[in-house]
Formats: sequence, C-alpha cells, structure tokens
Amino acid sequence: MMPLRSFALVATLFFATAASGQTPRFGVGTELMLSTANNVGIGFRGRVSMPLNADVSVAIGSGITGFALGGSDNARWVFTPQVSGIVTLEGVRQAPYILAGVGAYLPLGEFEGKRHGPTFHAGAGKVRVLRDVSLFYEVDPGIVIEKSRIDLIVPFRIGVIF
Repeated sequence: MMPLRSFALVATLFFATAASGQTPRFGVGTELMLSTANNVGIGFRGRVSMPLNADVSVAIGSGITGFALGGSDNARWVFTPQVSGIVTLEGVRQAPYILAGVGAYLPLGEFEGKRHGPTFHAGAGKVRVLRDVSLFYEVDPGIVIEKSRIDLIVPFRIGVIF
C-alpha cells in the first residue's frame, strides 16, 4: 500500500505545481539491471519529473526489464514503478543529482520462484545539457522487501530528457 500512497502524493504535487505554471520534464532511456533474484537484465524506462523549485523535483517513473540470460524459454520480465525526490546539486550545462524514493518490483507472468515486493531506492546521476535535449546517466540501487528475504537491485541507466 505504501507505493500507492506515494504515487497519490506525487500526483497531487504534480497537479499543484502544474497549476503554478511549472513545466514537467519527460525522460526516456535504457537500463542494465543487476539483481540478486534474477541476475542481469536489459530494459527500458520512462520518467516524468516536475520541478518544485530550482533544486528539487518530484518524479514518477516506470520501467520494464527482461532477464533472458537463460534463453527466451526462461525469460523473466519485471515491471518497476517508482516515485522519487530528485535534488540537483550544482551546475548549468552539467549537473550532478541525487535521487531517492519508493516503488515496487513486480514480475510479469507466471513462473516458479516469483519474487516481488515494495522497493526503496537511493542513487546518483548526472545531466548534461545539449541543444534541445539533455543527456542523463545514473545508478539507482535499491532493495526489494519480500515476505521472507531482501533482494538487491542495481540499475544503470542512460537516456534523454525532453
């Protein structure tokens, strides 16, 4: 239930800041995810962020990652929605940032040993301003809290922000 409450809070903040004239930023990219539960996966990710001021933004994002090192017959797909707070540290053309928040690790389909649960994440990244878009890269490690264990996920992401 905690991720759903967090999504509702961020959605409320989005509408409140949109009413004040702020413009959301959209980002898309790819990710390489290391997982103690599923090994290595490759996926896609999207995120919408809304600046609260010059230094702080709130974001809603989600991704889908495929773990197919065992071949297509044993492939596992995971959906990973997140809400995050983002703090930009400094810079104009290049800006490092930190992010943290909550989400969920939700395997898709039916398979044995299916692991799922809420996630907590904290990471860092860097944005480089180009002409019309910005390039970002980040690492955003997190923990997945399951019924009887905790798993670690470490996604490495690169993409563009519009």
